[in-house]
Amino acid sequence: MHENAEETEPEETETEIQEVEPSILSEADVLTVLSNSKLPKISIDRLLKGNYLSEAELLTTVQAEKDYIKSLVGSGEPKALGETAPVVEQLSEAEILEDHNKRINRVIFGN
Repeated sequence: MHENAEETEPEETETEIQEVEPSILSEADVLTVLSNSKLPKISIDRLLKGNYLSEAELLTTVQAEKDYIKSLVGSGEPKALGETAPVVEQLSEAEILEDHNKRINRVIFGN
């Protein structure tokens, strides 16, 4: 009776086995998505080496890469917010002319 149980079990055909195996995006599809992602070439080259089961998985990976790059460069964070430079007072033309004349008189007359 044990032998009959084995005979009644349906055998999986090769087509059924292939349907169960997940399909991987082709390299051309991956390259198309990565080319439109605005990632730097070094990131695209690195992500091309991966296997992705769907475009959604690839897009999630692309977003993770963008977030990683932003964290490296500090994108969106305020920079150089130290003390501001002192305000330089602008002189009027009359003040500039007066200063110029004083300097000339010092050179010429030693005043």
